Amino acid sequence: MTAIMNTCCRFPVSELEELVRLIPSEAHLVADDGAIKDVSVMELKPQQVILIKPGERIPVDGVIKIGQSPVDESR
Repeated sequence: MTAIMNTCCRFPVSELEELVRLIPSEAHLVADDGAIKDVSVMELKPQQVILIKPGERIPVDGVIKIGQSPVDESR
């Protein structure tokens, strides 16, 4: 969300609205016991771990803790 807020002065409102529509509204939250639950991105808290499957859009800023995969930043 920070990246979107940083660009607000450079793009027309219509383009920003389209960009916001591309942001996923849910994330795969990984619980302490390893269970995965789909939750609203608004429910996420700092330091929580989420799962991002290949090909999915990344719903929030974060740090990769485990794994590797190419990321298509153009989408």
